[in-house]
Amino acid sequence: MAFNKLAARLARLNAWTVIPATLAVATIVVSCEHPVTDPGSSIAQLVVSPQNVTLQQNQAEDFLAVGFTATGDSAEIAVSWSATGGSIDSSSAGKRHYGHYTSATCGTFTVTATSHPGNVSMAASVTVTGCPLPVASVSVTPATATIGVGQTAQYAAITRDAFGNPLGGRTVTWSSSNPGVATVNGAGQATGVAVGAATLTATSEGKSGTAAILVTNVPVASVAVSPASASVQVGQTVQLAATPRDANGNPLSGRAVSWASSNTAVATVSGSGLVTGVTAGSATITATSEGQGGTATITVSTVPVASVTVSPATASVQAGQTVQLAATPKDANGNPLSGRTVTWASSNSAVATVGGSGLVTGVTAGSATITATSEGKSGTSAITVTAPAPAPVASVTVTPAPASVPTGQTVQLTATLKDANGNTLTGRTVAWASNNTAVATVTGSGMVSGVTAGTASIAATSETVTGTSALTVTAAAASYVLVGAGDIADCDASATAALLDNIPGTVFTAGDNAYPNGSSADYTQCYDPSWGRHKVRTRPSPGNHDHNTSGAAGYFGYFGAQAGPAGLGYYSYDVGAWHIISLDSNIDMSAGSAQETWLRADLAASTKRCTIAYWHHPRFSSGTSHGSTGSTQPLWQALYDFGAEIVISGHDHEYERFAPQTADGTADAARGIREFVVGTGGAGLYSLGTPLPNSEVGNDNSHGVLKLTLSDGSYTWEFIPVAGDSFRDSGSGTCH
Repeated sequence: MAFNKLAARLARLNAWTVIPATLAVATIVVSCEHPVTDPGSSIAQLVVSPQNVTLQQNQAEDFLAVGFTATGDSAEIAVSWSATGGSIDSSSAGKRHYGHYTSATCGTFTVTATSHPGNVSMAASVTVTGCPLPVASVSVTPATATIGVGQTAQYAAITRDAFGNPLGGRTVTWSSSNPGVATVNGAGQATGVAVGAATLTATSEGKSGTAAILVTNVPVASVAVSPASASVQVGQTVQLAATPRDANGNPLSGRAVSWASSNTAVATVSGSGLVTGVTAGSATITATSEGQGGTATITVSTVPVASVTVSPATASVQAGQTVQLAATPKDANGNPLSGRTVTWASSNSAVATVGGSGLVTGVTAGSATITATSEGKSGTSAITVTAPAPAPVASVTVTPAPASVPTGQTVQLTATLKDANGNTLTGRTVAWASNNTAVATVTGSGMVSGVTAGTASIAATSETVTGTSALTVTAAAASYVLVGAGDIADCDASATAALLDNIPGTVFTAGDNAYPNGSSADYTQCYDPSWGRHKVRTRPSPGNHDHNTSGAAGYFGYFGAQAGPAGLGYYSYDVGAWHIISLDSNIDMSAGSAQETWLRADLAASTKRCTIAYWHHPRFSSGTSHGSTGSTQPLWQALYDFGAEIVISGHDHEYERFAPQTADGTADAARGIREFVVGTGGAGLYSLGTPLPNSEVGNDNSHGVLKLTLSDGSYTWEFIPVAGDSFRDSGSGTCH
């Protein structure tokens, strides 16, 4: 009888396949049975409904579990739920136990309910559908294509599932194995860049497909110039464009085009096709690419000057000072005209003069009218010249004070003039004098030469005001020290400056003294706090960074007379038996140039047995950043012709020593010049590459200074590293 009761209740549950009906049946079953009061009753069966269900992705489903005893009564139990995929949580209402199921993953999963106590389990099957299929493969068409440089080819990527079915709406990315040959955009369009081969890859969801592309060079068949004809006025410009095309008329990009004018007296053309009218007439402009040409006809006309505007229209200038005027010729519509000849004149040259460029110079107090004339039309500017009342010199300070110099050596003194308010005065005449010329003499620039051991007072006088420096001339030394480096103050040159603190003698610089631009601010902020404390004994040379400031104004302004004649860049001086020459490798060094001519004359006039020269750019260098500088060869040749011993340079930020050699790099132990590259003054170090012929020693990991000890007929060298660096180099040589 108990078996029939359980079977009947199970049949009623199994007859229902949806949750509402199941809940109703479970309610009926539970409400009709006799209560079971023993929670430890044996569980005969656990029923789960529904048994099979199909869901969409993320759709929820509630499963019901009810436990029955052997007598067919529902049991007081707890139920736990588990699932092989998706998630399920539980709740209970009396003897009815619910499993709430969802899944974001597609597939067939098993949901299992387990009774406690008893560990009786029953499972149900869930099928989740509606998930997109993953990409299993990617194919690219066409599999291969050939295009010309500058041409394009369209590729297509097809994504497929594991069954080979095409999949739409999938993201595809494209890439080229060699963008230097061919590039490909996000839509699969490839563009030929240079002759060669590349592989194009399309990738979707981690799967890839490839295609080959071959890029060839399509020859130029014709060149079209636009516009085909144009008119331009004298001094004006017009832009032409050249389009190389293939045999099919397709434009070709990346081809070299040269331009030429049939009559450069009428019109010129730049390498970019910009035509400039020179004089009235006609010219044919030809664009040529790979032997094919196209032309445009240019007509040049002259627009007459209708007016001339001078600016500023009024100006005031002190006597002895200048003011720049500008003249603008204009046409009848007021448009500026370029390339027109302008002449300048002053109505009163006793008051103000004017140069051919419109630069007005005040002569004496008064008024004058400056006139600019072009093609018969004129404009004017009213100039008032005032008489300045310069502040008188109130004090003269001579530095260094006191000073010391060995017999036969020189020291540069500087006179600073100030007014009564302490303002520095410039442009004043200074006269220098020694009270004991038997001991020391002084030039008009303040350069003192020791004659014999003793003392003297050096006076600088300006406008009756005098300042002095007490000078001691010491006995001539048997040897002298020349010490320094290049590429110095990148605002961190304290380590090499500390070396100079303990090395007496003359300090040289091999250029690039103050980074980044050699301005007055760079010298004040970066150089002066370190190497600046040795300024009075420094004889510098400029580098390319010093010339970043126009005319190396910061360099000349900071060093003054110690850098030689203002604005020149090259000078010489003597140390014992040695003649020392500082040159400027940033200006013209060619044979016959002003600098090379001066150098030969200076060498010819020297009475010293031994010679050193230093400048910034090295004639020879194994450095990978800059290397050798061929333009310095004429300077080297002049030094070689006169028997010089040593050349010092910087520019490459490392240390390198060469054996004596000629200007073309031929080893010459008898008459050759030994070169030191010492770009180790403080700026970041560079790297050395393969050593050049005649390179003896090189190092690219130590900052430091080169110390030369100069004797009569011989010398020694020593590279001294900064604290913490270990590289050293030393040796000796004799004069020719």
